[in-house]
This record gives sequence, structure tokens and C-alpha cells, in this order.
Amino acid sequence: MKHSQIWKGLERLGAMILHGVDVTTMEEHHIIRKMKFHRIVYNFPHAGFCGQECDSAVINKHRHLLKMFFKNAQTMVSEIGEIHVSHKVGDPYNKWELVKQAEECGLHLKESVNFSKEDYPGYLNRRGAPPEAGGTFSLGECRTYKFVLGPDILYKREIMAIQAVLPNISSEACAEILRRQVRMAGELAKANAETSVNHLKMLVVKEFARQRTDTLHQIAQAWRVKATIAEQLDAALELKEDAFKRKDTILEEAILELQSERQARKNAETDKAHLETCLNRLKLVLVEELNENDELKRQRDAALLKKRCNSEKRGMPYAWSLKLKGEQGRRLK
Repeated sequence: MKHSQIWKGLERLGAMILHGVDVTTMEEHHIIRKMKFHRIVYNFPHAGFCGQECDSAVINKHRHLLKMFFKNAQTMVSEIGEIHVSHKVGDPYNKWELVKQAEECGLHLKESVNFSKEDYPGYLNRRGAPPEAGGTFSLGECRTYKFVLGPDILYKREIMAIQAVLPNISSEACAEILRRQVRMAGELAKANAETSVNHLKMLVVKEFARQRTDTLHQIAQAWRVKATIAEQLDAALELKEDAFKRKDTILEEAILELQSERQARKNAETDKAHLETCLNRLKLVLVEELNENDELKRQRDAALLKKRCNSEKRGMPYAWSLKLKGEQGRRLK
């Protein structure tokens, strides 16, 4: 945004723009000398270059500039107004003794904050002295010092205000009037403070009652939650007991089934042993019967052979005799 646009915007808002104002004599300026300002802002004051920044002569020149600015500004700021000065931090700028120059002019340091360029839309820091006049410079670490009128200046202003109304009044009478005003202001402040304290007490009592009611509600809610949790725990314990009972029943059934299985296995082994014994006995019986059958067969064959031999001797045919012999030979084999 161009400077001309910024100026026109400020003028539309009712601002007055002046150029060429000397800060060391601005209290005598024909336009602003009777004005009182709520804020007086001076960003990065500089007295110009006449050597190196660290030279004592240059430092003294900067100190003089600051003192004259504060001397003029303290007459132009309102009783509740502030004077803001932005300044670089570090050597050699700390040798300018900015705060000391302000205090010597009756000002009091309210606070010191980091400088923020965003607080001044459209602002651009520029050099004021050749050979780089008009060019910008690196800000680095900077702070904004905020000053207010000290008690001595406020007292003098009250005296001057009274003398402006009563030109022939003495300084002692002005002081007495101020003391009475201060006393009355103190009493009024005390009454206001007592009223504020009573009001604050009522507010505290109301807040305490409200917090107590809220606390009681919270306690009742906590007890209800606790009762609900207790019921849930009882139900969970009942479920747990039922589960344990079912578990015991299942274990008993499993033990009975295991015992039955063991008994069945034992009975099966006993039956198996008994069956093997019976089979062995049966085998022995069969072997004995087979031996008896073989013996009976041999006896029968021997009797038959004997009978045929006797028949042959009685004159049986030769072929039949041979047949008997063959049969006898096969039996012998």
C-alpha cells in the first residue's frame, strides 16, 4: 500500500497529518501546542550521524534528543495518556540511557514490551541521514518503552489548573485545596472500597452457596453412581458364583465320566485277560481233540489194514490186494 493511500485513509477517519514537526520544540508548534494526546509514539529516535555510533559525542547527541523529546512530550500528553518509544537493544544503544532521560523529565516507566511491527500497519522504518537516507535498516532485537506522567508532574498540573481558575490564589492555598481534594478522594475511594468489599462479600457468599449447591449435587450424583456401581458389582458377583457352581458341576461330571471310563477300561482289560485265558484253554482243548482224532484215525486205519490183510490171505483178487497195498503205502507215508 502506498503512503498516499495510507494518508488519505487516515484523513477519512478524522486524523490530522503534519510533516516537519521538530520533536525537540513540538510543544511550541502553532497547531498542536494546545492539544493533549492520549498516545505519543516515537519509533527509533535518532539524532543523525556525525561519527560512529559508539563515539561518546554521538551518544551524547542521542541523549540530548531523547531528553528534549520527553521534555516536550510530557507537556502534551493527557493525565491518563502514555508516551511510547521504540528502541534497539544492546550496545551501543543501551548507552543512550533512554529510561533515565525519561525519568529526569518526570516520567515513570509503566512497562517494556517487545516491539511488534504488526502493531503499526503500513509502517516502514527508514534511515533519516545520508548517505543512505530513506533506506530501511535491520531492526534486530527491539523493545517498546511505555511511560506515564509521574506524581510530581500531575501535582504541578493540578496547581496550574487551580491557578487558571483562581489567578490570585497562592501556592499554599492551592496545596491546601489539593490536600482536601486528595482527602475527599481518599474518603470517597474508601467508601467505594467498602461498598465494593461488601458487594464482593455478597458475591463471594452467593458464589460459595452456588458452589456448595453444585458440590452437593455432585456428591448426590456420585452416590447415585456409586449405588449403580454397587448393584453392577453385586450382579457380577452373582454371575461369578453361578459360573463357579457351573464349573464345579462340570468338574464333578467330568470326574464321574473319567472314573466311569477308567472302570470301563479296567473291565475291558479284565474281559480281555479272561477271553485270552478262554482262548488258550480252547486252543489246548482243540489240540487235544486233534491229537485224539489223529490217534483214533491211526487206530481205525490200522484195524482196516489188518482186516484187509486177513481178507487177502483168504484169497482176495490180486488187483484189489495191490490197491490195498497202495492205500496202505500212502497211509504210512
